[in-house]
Amino acid sequence: MIYLFTMAVVMALTMAVIPFTAYMAPRLGLLDQPSERKVHSAPMPRVGGIAIVPCALFGVLMLAPQDKVILSYLLGAFVLFVFGLWDDRREIGHYFKFTA
Repeated sequence: MIYLFTMAVVMALTMAVIPFTAYMAPRLGLLDQPSERKVHSAPMPRVGGIAIVPCALFGVLMLAPQDKVILSYLLGAFVLFVFGLWDDRREIGHYFKFTA
């Protein structure tokens, strides 16, 4: 039952944070501009991960045992999150992202 409750809390928290991050996207410079390779015709916020990842990691922290494997998973997820955020802001190359 605790798993279901935690999942519901994480989902509600994520759904509450997404509109705020979408509102803040233009101010943070996190908009995906239209181009010939894109399907959208207006700038779109690139902030889904900013809301989803921290909330999901919070759920993992609440449910998973605090051991070295889980902590290494969380550290790896955080590194990927930071590089994804950096890529959303500055369009880093695919080789650099793959290396990270």
